[in-house]
Amino acid sequence: MVIDTYKKARAGRGESVSPAELLAAIQTDVMFRVPAVRVVEAQCKNGQAAYHYLFTWKSPALDGILGACHALEIGFVFGHCDQQFCGSGTEKLSRRVQNAWLALARNGNPGCKGLEKWPTYGKNRKTMLLGRECRVEEAPYEEERRIWDTIGDVQPVA
Repeated sequence: MVIDTYKKARAGRGESVSPAELLAAIQTDVMFRVPAVRVVEAQCKNGQAAYHYLFTWKSPALDGILGACHALEIGFVFGHCDQQFCGSGTEKLSRRVQNAWLALARNGNPGCKGLEKWPTYGKNRKTMLLGRECRVEEAPYEEERRIWDTIGDVQPVA
């Protein structure tokens, strides 16, 4: 059920459905994305403004195999993007990410220069995609997210 859902959703977006890519996508969601979404949803249920993002910048390291891997955004946050790990042309996105983090700390809202329209997550699951192009998308990777609702709690393996 999970593998079929991921395969169908990824194929529909023109993404690889190789066994290695499916495993990486499922592991990423179990360890990072689904728990983060659950935290954002809990914030919303408690009447708190909640903002969500997906960092979609793909690392060229190891011939691109890392993709938009965990912790890649850290260099962008601190304005120190190692070209071999982060790639080139990172300055614009790095400034946007820094401005968003500062705006969130100052105002409780990450909307800022270059990312003015950053709505709360809410019932439409509005998510900022931070990558070569930045844009808000409603419910990205929704098919994959929904399958975890049928399974129950997602707990990363220690």
